[in-house]
Amino acid sequence: MKKYSLILFAVTAVCIIVGLVYNYKSFEGVKYINSSKMIKDEVNFGNVEVKEVKIDMDHGDISFAYGPELTVSSLYLKEDLPKVTYENGVLSVIQKIPVSNYVSVRHSEDEYLTKVTIPEGTVIKKIESVSNNCDAYLENIDAEDVTFKQSTGDVDIKGCKFQNLIADCQDGDFYVSGEFANVDIKLENDDVTLSGKLDQVKVDVINGDIELNTEGPIDLNKVSVNTLNGNLYINGKEIGD
Repeated sequence: MKKYSLILFAVTAVCIIVGLVYNYKSFEGVKYINSSKMIKDEVNFGNVEVKEVKIDMDHGDISFAYGPELTVSSLYLKEDLPKVTYENGVLSVIQKIPVSNYVSVRHSEDEYLTKVTIPEGTVIKKIESVSNNCDAYLENIDAEDVTFKQSTGDVDIKGCKFQNLIADCQDGDFYVSGEFANVDIKLENDDVTLSGKLDQVKVDVINGDIELNTEGPIDLNKVSVNTLNGNLYINGKEIGD
């Protein structure tokens, strides 16, 4: 029995070594990144006009707030830092991590952060955000058209004023408060909470609750809310079964 086990061990070891040699090329270019090498990068464009903001990110939280100048601050590993550009009133923040290029052995992606500061008094015409694993925070932002398309991550909109808020997302809670003329949210999993002055509202959730808390009267003919597996609340009252 011992002889048989020894032979089996030897054969297994040989197979592992052959496999590693055979697949050596597939490991070329793999990056093992030290999570302690996080760096802060800041780009300042001054007090300029901001018409549009375009976000395209793979990892990391992003926040928007007003301040004296257009500034983008990021906390990332150097090789994962977002590319930030500004041209003709359009701010672009792109952060991509090719999955095939490395094996992650750290948890620093959970710490990634980008902060966008918009000059005070700016009414942004358009905000477009496309992301994979990102939470988004917007506070007291005034904009016309805002769109979100993301796979995983929460969206927290506080005290904002939008003409149109459009979202098509998979997983993540939506917390929205402020003043909105038109809201259209599609979400597969997790909850949606809308609060404030609402006019036209359309929310579709597959797995999760929907809660509407309105300031003043709301025309229910302009409200369409549906959840396949979840509960619906309007001003604290559960609707339906």
